[in-house]
Amino acid sequence: MADRLVEVEARLQSLLEERRRIDGLIAAAEEERDGLLEDAEEPVDEEELVEEDWSGGQAWDGAVDAALQRCALAAFRPLQREIINAALAGRDVFAVLRTGGGKSLCYQLPALAGPPATTVVVSPLVSLIEDQARACGDLGLRAVALTSASGRDALNAALKDLGEAATGAAEAAGRVVFVTPERVASSKRLLATLEKCEKAGRLARFVIDEAHCASAWGHDYRPDYAKLGSLRTAFPRVPILALTATATPRVLRDVEEILGLGRRTVRFRGKSDRPNLFFEVRRKPAAKDDAVAALAAFVDEVGRTATGVVYCLSQKECEDVSSGLRTRGLRAAPYHAGLPDESRSRVHDAWRRGSVAVVCATIAFGLGIDKPDVRYVAHFTCSKALESYYQEAGRAGRDGAPARCCLFYRAADLWRIFSLTATEASGAANGMAMACYCSSRGACRRKALAHALGDADPPARGDPALCCDACAASTTLARDDDGAALALAKAFAAEAIAAPRQRTAKALVDDVRKKAAKGTVAKRLSKEALEEFCGSLLVARVLALDLHFTAYSVVVYLKAGRHARALVDGSRSIDVALPDDDAARPAAKPKPQAAVIDLCADDDDDDPPPKRQRES
Repeated sequence: MADRLVEVEARLQSLLEERRRIDGLIAAAEEERDGLLEDAEEPVDEEELVEEDWSGGQAWDGAVDAALQRCALAAFRPLQREIINAALAGRDVFAVLRTGGGKSLCYQLPALAGPPATTVVVSPLVSLIEDQARACGDLGLRAVALTSASGRDALNAALKDLGEAATGAAEAAGRVVFVTPERVASSKRLLATLEKCEKAGRLARFVIDEAHCASAWGHDYRPDYAKLGSLRTAFPRVPILALTATATPRVLRDVEEILGLGRRTVRFRGKSDRPNLFFEVRRKPAAKDDAVAALAAFVDEVGRTATGVVYCLSQKECEDVSSGLRTRGLRAAPYHAGLPDESRSRVHDAWRRGSVAVVCATIAFGLGIDKPDVRYVAHFTCSKALESYYQEAGRAGRDGAPARCCLFYRAADLWRIFSLTATEASGAANGMAMACYCSSRGACRRKALAHALGDADPPARGDPALCCDACAASTTLARDDDGAALALAKAFAAEAIAAPRQRTAKALVDDVRKKAAKGTVAKRLSKEALEEFCGSLLVARVLALDLHFTAYSVVVYLKAGRHARALVDGSRSIDVALPDDDAARPAAKPKPQAAVIDLCADDDDDDPPPKRQRES
């Protein structure tokens, strides 16, 4: 038995090493291809993507205007009318509208203004579907949600209603059916019922919300989304409306191919910039309690009663952070997929009413939330990609009023992201973009986000203090006048070259500190700050990732990068700044004052929420 175990373990290690070698070859090929694609892709304006003038002059203009009034809206947001007109014309449509740009109205209003028929909306999350179904019901549409939380009775009733609508036995009215992609892939009864609707001329369109999830090159790939191309095969004459807030040009092309969108597809792309949002990155203390204290201090700056969302990377982190915030007197609650459906719904409703001020959530919360007065979105751990970060941060300020988006960053979280995304098609590239965004101290955050989404530079702000932390601090940014940062970079490069064994960032930092002379910057800076410096060197390609696959996990090592030798021999220089070690000092710890939250509280609590405004 022992010999057999040794033999199997040896074979396993051999296979893992071979996979690592192949993964390296794949990564190199992907990097070369990505470079070619980046050279070929130029930022495009929406005018170049819109093939025809869809701004008005249609036979249904009167019905559209009446439906807009029914939605209690005075005017359309940019591109909404054009998208609605193209959809009512029966064309396939692919629209990229920033978070808060009003994507929901693009399928709600055609359902109101068009002939009575069924609109099928595919959405990824239960919380998103709940909000969307509620909004459609408020508009007078017959809305039903078919999710994992739907019981057999609810499914039977919904399918019966659709069947009766197809035969004319039910009331002729617009119906909106919300389904998860898993339901589409698994329910033959649903597809059979929709086929009856189509034959009766009562199937208006399929709406693929969060369409970027279909692409493995996207930031939130979901295998069941990639199967939605079957809708085009099964219903070739039913138009498709694909909607997303964030997608690179490569992802857009991939999604179009997956969904079977043809040459006559009408494409719209809005501007991604949100002028009312202020973006910043703050150093996250290493100790968990200190990190929560720093987060609580940020919330205090915005306002303790302000509505907010804190995104966390894991379910446990949601629980720990919400508990820490409650200890500091904040009305916080966790939200993640590990909670029962009923608990998640109660937290969601309490947050909408205002009895919960801040939700600590994974990405299972917040997509498409119909709450315009969110004053801040904080990320306790950085996202897996810039696209997903921008989409999540965009939950703030949908009412147009000023709001803040704060990302708490420490290098250890970055290595964690690389480990989690090691097997994803764009995992390494997305992680590098995130590292660049977080470690940059002088580049405009808005420009970085716009470039990641394939947009041109956003309009300049008259007051840099209203743009982002980098622009606000540009006049006082510390420079490397004494060459300390460059010398430290050379020390890391030399160590990585001289001892090319596998080392984590923490081990590399320890080795550099051991060899550093007394009084040098490597001795003065904390280990946490030096590890952050490694992140900057990774972006500058002085260091490089070396991912090692074990039987149970992925270990992130650092090795000498492309520019390491040139930096050491003096043939190349880099522009890098020392991390601000003062930013990592623990925040002051207040006396415990646990908050008591009543999830069943009515709207007339002591701290009522601001009046909600209907948004398009």
